[in-house]
Amino acid sequence: MVRPLLSARSFAPLCARCFFAERLAREQPIFERAVSRGELLPDTDPMLLVDLLAGAAWLRIVFRQLPLDEHFVTRAVDTVLTGAAPAVRTGGPSAS
Repeated sequence: MVRPLLSARSFAPLCARCFFAERLAREQPIFERAVSRGELLPDTDPMLLVDLLAGAAWLRIVFRQLPLDEHFVTRAVDTVLTGAAPAVRTGGPSAS
């Protein structure tokens, strides 16, 4: 177990910022098409969506040690895209 850890030190560390910047750049057209189809609001922050979904997956797998099954993924995506509030809203946050 020690040998793989020691050999891993010889590799250049992963630049997380570079990785995510490059990944978002490749996926940007997907978000742009979703905006043009009316599936996302024009001011949607793609990185925030990625952070919310990746964070949910990370928490579920690493800390809760639960499977990342299709049911969870579907519910997580639906919640991030539509929110957890009731579908029908009348007015702003102060509306009763």
